[in-house]
Amino acid sequence: MALVATIVCLTGCTKSGPPSALSDEQWGPSLTKAFEKAPALTKNLVQEAIVQFDKKDYVGSGSVLGTILAKPALTDSQRATATMAQINLNEKMQTAQEKGDVVATEVQKFQMLTK
Repeated sequence: MALVATIVCLTGCTKSGPPSALSDEQWGPSLTKAFEKAPALTKNLVQEAIVQFDKKDYVGSGSVLGTILAKPALTDSQRATATMAQINLNEKMQTAQEKGDVVATEVQKFQMLTK
């Protein structure tokens, strides 16, 4: 939950409030559309994140998405869409952690340490 709050603070709140998570159904199509004019390397990263998400490898997908979000040349739309995708992943990791998933717990700890 703290990670979601951090992302919201880092990306800023709009007049309509903080961004919301993309649904699972919106995840791939929204990212694909937002990054359709991105450089080839960034597009490849987006596709890799989508593949990992579709395989339910949320840790892998989140790692790739973090790499994308670290790129300074993203447009506002790309950054907003990637942030909403990351919120979805953070919610999934939080749920997994609450269910006792050891990997999710370790990932959350690592993220807190590397802020």
